Amino acid sequence: VEPMDLEAPGNLARVLEARSYRREVVMLVTDLSQSDLALNMVLNLRQLGVEHYILITTEAEDARLCHRLRALVPDLGCVWTTFQINKDDSETEQPPRKPLPKTYRIWSMRKHYLAVMAA
Repeated sequence: VEPMDLEAPGNLARVLEARSYRREVVMLVTDLSQSDLALNMVLNLRQLGVEHYILITTEAEDARLCHRLRALVPDLGCVWTTFQINKDDSETEQPPRKPLPKTYRIWSMRKHYLAVMAA
């Protein structure tokens, strides 16, 4: 699967169709700071014969990360997401929220996509 934004219409379904095996997929969520660990996990899965994974990066800017990782592993199932946990509050009278800690964002994205996939 080519790198793409999972939030664009139809992309999640395309990725799941391309990467799943018997309706199963291993989902890894990472960011730039942990990409070396995520790539190591992918390579370990491949050694075990597990190719039905998707590696999701946490920022639209990380689209570049998918391309860099694919230079190392050309058929890497890497995608990114523009999904935001704390959306812009500019249209409400609420004070702006502080950015969420990185770990919370990663876990929230994982939970979000698991819920969407299970629906």
